[in-house]
Amino acid sequence: MPQGITEGFHHRKLHLGAASVHYLSGNCSGLIAHLGCRANWQKKMEEKEMRTHAAHKFWLKVSAIVIGFFGPALTLGTMPATNELARLGLDILSWPIDGFPSYQSEEIWFLSALTGGFLVGWAVMIWMLSVFVYDQAPEGVRKSVLYGVLAWFVVDSFGSVTSGNWPNALWNILVLFAVVGPMWTPAKDQ
Repeated sequence: MPQGITEGFHHRKLHLGAASVHYLSGNCSGLIAHLGCRANWQKKMEEKEMRTHAAHKFWLKVSAIVIGFFGPALTLGTMPATNELARLGLDILSWPIDGFPSYQSEEIWFLSALTGGFLVGWAVMIWMLSVFVYDQAPEGVRKSVLYGVLAWFVVDSFGSVTSGNWPNALWNILVLFAVVGPMWTPAKDQ
């Protein structure tokens, strides 16, 4: 940068897992003031950093953890002695908290086993894509995960609404954003 633009600023580094970004902090002056002062400057730098290959690769692991978290809870829902977490989770997702579903039928235990297995398998697949495939085909992995998550979102939300559990469709929005994170757009390394 030309001399004077960064006057009064300190060089800092933001760590985001495997990714990091250099940015300036300090008093707003010169060109930085035209960018909306320090907070906006830092935000722009952080946003730029989240669009790198390293950030996307890191976020794939975050996605896997978010998805995989639900699998063991649902699998534990297959046994009466350990199904309270799954029952409470579904009760919250089908708001209001009213004891529905009761988790007393063998059918729901079986569906919990299937769903728990699918979620753990999906999470492991995303983790392995980040480890074994991402470096060779980052855009293909990003699109595969994004389209898979969008397909889940549409089908799960549709089923939630048609079954009378529309609050789950609202929760799905939060999960969608947590899983996709910065992967809405392709990575642009500096």
